Amino acid sequence: MDKKPKRRTRERIIETSLALFNQFGEPNVTTTTIADELEISPGNLYYHFHNKDEIVNEIFAVFEREIEGTLAAPTRRPADVEDVWLFLHLVFELVWKYRFLYRDLNDLLSRNRTIEIHFKQILAHSIRTATLLCEGR
Repeated sequence: MDKKPKRRTRERIIETSLALFNQFGEPNVTTTTIADELEISPGNLYYHFHNKDEIVNEIFAVFEREIEGTLAAPTRRPADVEDVWLFLHLVFELVWKYRFLYRDLNDLLSRNRTIEIHFKQILAHSIRTATLLCEGR
């Protein structure tokens, strides 16, 4: 059996943080909790991210890239019912994958202006795409 290459610590921090935030809610997870879950020292975690907000911002940046790709409406032909179903399915998969963002949305947006602005842009893009799909253009 081939040995898998070790994932980089930064990627592991992001994956573990996302899982913990989804399970317990972002306000209830500390950097110490994340480090303990990864079995790394808090210093190692701080080497990669200076604080929890940097981790949240990185996770949001990944979410934003993924959702923007999903929101790219098909323009080659009019959308049919299957296109609308697929669009909704893909959006809801991402909402579930990053559910902590929606779970603590008011708190998160009140503390982080950058995420607030980008989240509003995502919502506007979602509305435009849904409108295009529903109008069949």
